[in-house]
Amino acid sequence: MTPEQKTILQADIIAKQASGQPLDGITDEVMIAAHYNGLTGTMAWRTEVPTRLVRSKIVLSSYTPNDAADNTATFTNRALLAQAKQINLQLMMQGIETLGLRMERHCRNALAVARFLAADPRVDWVNFPGLPGHPQHALLGRQMRQVDGLPGGSGLLAFGVRGGLAAGVRFIEAAQFMSHLANIGDTRTLIIHPASTTHRQLDDAQQRAAGVLPDMVRISVGLEHIDDILWDIDQALDRANA
Repeated sequence: MTPEQKTILQADIIAKQASGQPLDGITDEVMIAAHYNGLTGTMAWRTEVPTRLVRSKIVLSSYTPNDAADNTATFTNRALLAQAKQINLQLMMQGIETLGLRMERHCRNALAVARFLAADPRVDWVNFPGLPGHPQHALLGRQMRQVDGLPGGSGLLAFGVRGGLAAGVRFIEAAQFMSHLANIGDTRTLIIHPASTTHRQLDDAQQRAAGVLPDMVRISVGLEHIDDILWDIDQALDRANA
């Protein structure tokens, strides 16, 4: 297989590229070009960017390579950076300075939350790849960087509140510290009950086909002190199961 055939794109908004790593035998380099306040993109390639990608819709300017030698440097400049607004680039450069530290905190807090929920009888299930019982836990170990000796599983997880849809809604309404928002990847801990918000226009069968269960709560775990996050989850679960 040629280097061009092995080239892939790694666009990982959930785990972010600070937690991921180049895939052995597939990608040699990874460019981070993202910040939660201003997204430009993330690219990974092996040896050089193929001309078929340069001609793709990724490039917004009218640009056609002259030959195969017109490769990585020009493509990177035109496809990733030159098309971004100046404020997005400023935010990106500012954010990259602390991205590694922030992702360690995201991953550390999310694992603590997942362990807390997995041991709680008020919770029916937890979906987080950082837990050993997750079907993709081994894959996580191969693809993600280590945080405290364990593979970083990002800051995003989902769980089922015992009591179904109504209990899930009560959990959201009871939260005091966490923010009720559909965003992910923020410095703040964000929660949402998809069945009653983002996916409420779908019927039950359609929601389940999309992976949305009636009791599901999604959490994007932030950078706050873990004691504050767990306190709010604990008291919200009490009220959800009342």
